[in-house]
Amino acid sequence: MIQDERELSRILGGNVREIRKARGLTQTELAARMGVSQFAVSAIENGERWPTRKTMLALCQALNTSPAVLLTEDAFGKIPI
Repeated sequence: MIQDERELSRILGGNVREIRKARGLTQTELAARMGVSQFAVSAIENGERWPTRKTMLALCQALNTSPAVLLTEDAFGKIPI
């Protein structure tokens, strides 16, 4: 069970990183697809920044996934890549 916002940020960041790598994308490539900086992608992956709704939608589109998947603990092993 998720205890706080930091844990949720950690889950989101970890899922973004794992799915990005599984898709064969660098942070720079993902950032370009999203229309954000590589720094923004790095901050999300490291749990240092929470994406806005617009950024979350761009993230999901770029990774071809849903917010539910990105916010599910241990989702990477449970979803088809």
